[in-house]
Amino acid sequence: MVEEIIQKKFRVTIPAEMREKLRLKEGGRVRISLEGGRLMIEPSWLVENPTERLTSLGVPKRLVTEPDELEEKIRRGRARKK
Repeated sequence: MVEEIIQKKFRVTIPAEMREKLRLKEGGRVRISLEGGRLMIEPSWLVENPTERLTSLGVPKRLVTEPDELEEKIRRGRARKK
């Protein structure tokens, strides 16, 4: 934990060591929230629940496992290339 002074316009400096660990760059974006009396600052790229985000990508394509379907899919692919 590091103690910082609140500067003019309520600015606070994030120590270099923490900026490097979080890969924060000048002009980058952070989220600021208040949680249980604590001021939380986190990088925008940080994903809290990655598996929940992945579920919104949609339904995966059905795999073709039947030989007849597979041959038809190959034929259609070859026809497109011509």
